[in-house]
Amino acid sequence: MQDKATIPNSQNNALVSIIIPAYNTEKYIHRAIESSIRQTHTNTEIIIIDDGSSDNTLKTAQYYADNNSRVKVIHQDNKGVSAARNNGIREAKGEYIIFLDSDDWLDTNAVDFLLNSQDEYPGILITTGHYSALISENGKVLRRLSNLSFHNNRSFNKQQAVEFWFSSACCKIFYAEILKKYNIFFREGIHNHEDGLFVFEYINRAENVIYIDKAVWNILNRPGSACNSGYSFKMVSSVIQADNIMIDYPDNTPDIKETLFIRHIKTVLGTLRNAVTSKADISEIIYLRKYIAEHSRSFLLSRKASIPRKLLLLTVFMPVPFMKCAMYFAAFLKKIQIKTAEHKNKSAYEEVKESWLQ
Repeated sequence: MQDKATIPNSQNNALVSIIIPAYNTEKYIHRAIESSIRQTHTNTEIIIIDDGSSDNTLKTAQYYADNNSRVKVIHQDNKGVSAARNNGIREAKGEYIIFLDSDDWLDTNAVDFLLNSQDEYPGILITTGHYSALISENGKVLRRLSNLSFHNNRSFNKQQAVEFWFSSACCKIFYAEILKKYNIFFREGIHNHEDGLFVFEYINRAENVIYIDKAVWNILNRPGSACNSGYSFKMVSSVIQADNIMIDYPDNTPDIKETLFIRHIKTVLGTLRNAVTSKADISEIIYLRKYIAEHSRSFLLSRKASIPRKLLLLTVFMPVPFMKCAMYFAAFLKKIQIKTAEHKNKSAYEEVKESWLQ
């Protein structure tokens, strides 16, 4: 049985560290900070790490620090979100750690809810649903839609957690003791999938995962955010590096290793599709084609890979013009799928009226 970190007895009065990495989010960061200050659970420390912002992000953060003793600001040269979060982990004094992006915000009872859930399921990674929030052109929050993955609470062992891919460090509460004892930090040389790798390493030290079917996070859907950054060749090497670290993890069973491999090739296929539709340089497209082709045999023989994905993979062996047509068609189907989901959910959006969010 693998060694476990000593888990503190969770109490309602436990100190919780809310870590907010920030870079050029002067229009939005006040919501993240205000929501952290306004938590019904007041025993918190709010650590804002300014990652070399060139706008007024640091000034805004410092204003809150000057007026609230629970807020602390750290300034660093621009090193990326992983370095910022790692600085926050090292600085954190709390028994528990929460990561909040600087353009997102928490419902006022979020920390209390997460702590109560952790009390109910000690030693387990708690993850929740979230709201997708929309804003107007002047930055005001207009509406939000509840995103619940399973519509009921669910428990996941490691195998199941890998299959469902809990890829974000947000919407979760982490034991600081586990992070620090096992030296779990974000990989600073990896700029894509770094969250998924971090969560994967944590899951290997936690008992399992519990998904709680309640949204307490608000994730802002805005152009320019990391999740809407689109295709770039820079992310390809990071995806490959992060995924291979997970695939080669020493504690993996053969079944988990195969699951991670299939997901990896699906990700690279999606990246190739985005490269084609973004009219990327032909050398980048050829590189991705070659990479997929080199790993195609294992993918095609796996029962875990779907027939449509296998058919899409086979297009990499076609002449480039035919492959591009297939990728455009796949992108078209993906867009229809997204639009259908958006139309279905349109009436489910709720108005956001709290004045402090504006």
